[in-house]
Amino acid sequence: MSLLFRPNASRREKIYTLMFLGLIGLAIYGMTNSFVAEPRVKSTSGYLALPVALGFFVPLALDRHPSNKMAKYGIVKRTFLYIFLLAALYGFSWAGLALGGPSLITHQFGKDRLDEFTVTWKSDGSWKRRECDYSVAIQEKRSSWHTKVCLDKEFWQSITTGDTLKGKRRYSSFGSMVEELSRP
Repeated sequence: MSLLFRPNASRREKIYTLMFLGLIGLAIYGMTNSFVAEPRVKSTSGYLALPVALGFFVPLALDRHPSNKMAKYGIVKRTFLYIFLLAALYGFSWAGLALGGPSLITHQFGKDRLDEFTVTWKSDGSWKRRECDYSVAIQEKRSSWHTKVCLDKEFWQSITTGDTLKGKRRYSSFGSMVEELSRP
């Protein structure tokens, strides 16, 4: 397992690495689905993300293992790397707490609801390669709730801006997400 862990890594280092990879996976999951978090979840996660980020940062900053190259850098380079690392850890912590965790809980334990949505815009993903190839922005007809949903090419081509779609939305006290869309 030298791909994940350094040689002769302790059990604590392995647990730390697996927890860190889990946090990154949770953050990526939350950023790549149609989940829309409630505003209070986003703001609360902003406060909780700092202790989580520091919990991952402090062991890295105190690590003096011979295989750790950051400990051998000069003070200026190390300071800039630590600032960048702390900012990245905060971002991953916030995304994991505000988007990943709540979307996973909503997906597993949320309640279903049928809604009607209006297509507000379409995108073929040609100008943003990091996004899905075919997506639409939809807004619920009875409220201002909106999100972006990835679609397959055939369904994307069959709809236009302003169309009404029916969809199953899963919701919880953390937020909601669209699970499936169809034509009425």
